[in-house]
Amino acid sequence: MSQTKHSLINFIVHGAGQIVNLLAPFIVMPYIIKVCGVENWGKIGVATSLFIVLCLLIEFGSNLIGVKEVSAYRSATNYLKKYIGTLYEYRMFSTIILLGICIFTFLILNVEAVFYFGLLSLVAQLFNPIWFFQGLEDFKTINKIIIISKVLYVVLVFILVRKTEDYVYVVGILGFANTLVYAYYYSKIPKVFSTSQKRLLSFVKKIRQ
Repeated sequence: MSQTKHSLINFIVHGAGQIVNLLAPFIVMPYIIKVCGVENWGKIGVATSLFIVLCLLIEFGSNLIGVKEVSAYRSATNYLKKYIGTLYEYRMFSTIILLGICIFTFLILNVEAVFYFGLLSLVAQLFNPIWFFQGLEDFKTINKIIIISKVLYVVLVFILVRKTEDYVYVVGILGFANTLVYAYYYSKIPKVFSTSQKRLLSFVKKIRQ
């Protein structure tokens, strides 16, 4: 397969996942507004925006530097293991600090429950492995992560949001769905390294023969 054709396929596959990512809020929005009201939808938007900004602190450039490192050193298994370990140590530390700061601040400001449930978004970002699969150009796996998490989010919203006051769960539902899916695919990272090592050993054996 030519490089141009390969790049085109990756672009199409990645684009399909991003479309699903963008569609999910528009699918649930009419239902949430109908059940919970426009005012509460606005509160959901404020909480979501806050946690998007906080997640950037946990991400700490993974989508740029991390992707570049994985792409450049994908065959250097030992280096990548150490790099990923260090990165996720930082993520764990920053997540714990941010959770503590947020809970303390929320208690002082006496914010609504929607912000407390939204803390699950920080936990989700801790596990988020999409950057790693971007570095490997594994867009099929990225699509699986996006589609499964968003479908789970939409389904749970329609199941759990039944009354006006249920709006407090919406941001938390997104965080919960992302946490489940992200954690599952995060656990697959060691398997990716194992597969890469097997391929390398197989390649070396062929050369020696």
